Amino acid sequence: MSSGRTQEQVGDIFGVSAAVIGQLWRGATYRHLSRDANSSASGPGTYRGRLQTLERRYAREATFWRQVDITVGAGGCWPFTGPRNKDGYGDYSAGKALIGTRSSHVVAYLLAAGMTEKPPRGTYVRHLCANRVCCNPAHLAIGTQRDNMADRFQRHGNQPGPHPVNDPTPEPEGGWRLATGDPEELELAAWTAEFGQQIDKTGGDQACWPWIGGSKHDFGYGVAYWPDGRHSQAHRIAYLLHHGLTADDLDPETKIRHKCPGGSNPACCNPAHLEPGTQRDNMADRMAEGNYARGDAHFSTKVPDAVIRALREDYWSTPKKARPKLQALAELHGVEDWGTVWRWLHGKSRREAGGPMGEIATTADMPDALF
Repeated sequence: MSSGRTQEQVGDIFGVSAAVIGQLWRGATYRHLSRDANSSASGPGTYRGRLQTLERRYAREATFWRQVDITVGAGGCWPFTGPRNKDGYGDYSAGKALIGTRSSHVVAYLLAAGMTEKPPRGTYVRHLCANRVCCNPAHLAIGTQRDNMADRFQRHGNQPGPHPVNDPTPEPEGGWRLATGDPEELELAAWTAEFGQQIDKTGGDQACWPWIGGSKHDFGYGVAYWPDGRHSQAHRIAYLLHHGLTADDLDPETKIRHKCPGGSNPACCNPAHLEPGTQRDNMADRMAEGNYARGDAHFSTKVPDAVIRALREDYWSTPKKARPKLQALAELHGVEDWGTVWRWLHGKSRREAGGPMGEIATTADMPDALF
């Protein structure tokens, strides 16, 4: 809940059960009242807290139709192959989020007719065949409870079905909508559309397209996942999708560089601002823009420049036999690898800290010709 309270706590405030609060929050009751446009609650028309894309809608519909046996042809019953409820009707649990009902025959009729929500209270989807698991939209019709009872006693003589249907429901203009397709291809299309939802393109083709998804790296890069669950940077995915590539088509060592007109923008996902390169290219870009954080400015620096400078001065001014072990210095400065200290001392890293980076020459080391 946006207030930070649980449904039980809100229920206590208003004197109702947590279940009642849950129904209000999901929109299962008082559906006529408007809800917060920024609400992340799920329900028909949404998917994982965001507005459902047409591609996701189609993929979800196809998932339903894969559980309906249509092999008998247009004139026969199409049984739902999933679970049934206590009354013998097909029970499609995902239908609640998809279209607002779990009844498989209602889901079938609404989807086939291109409807986006269940009929109002008091309206029924009737079985003209009296077969409770049938999902053939030609065997289904909208009606009232009175129509439902007439079907049972007049049309079917109170005899259980299935019965032949001599007056099937006519197809709508354009035919019944039955979503089909390869599950992996449909999932990829839906995921691609949802990935695009998280990029702000309102600035136009030439502007930066910032990542507005929920996850971001410490450096400001967007974070996303491929359909197979692999984690990646959002701008890298944007580049690959734009060029019709997959995650496996690009060498992991290849970097996708930001070449934004106003300077590197880590959140930008506009393919026009992205190009491949090496890590060296990437570092050169940052150096050219003055964005390469070093020394005390670096996010991971635990040891200040002044401490490293003093370490170098003390170490190189101490006679060799009296110098401390590098491992002891590493432990003293809170680093795990003595090699880090060696690199500091020899200027292989943190050169900007200053101080000597090698043996300090003394008068005893200098040739006589210099005096």
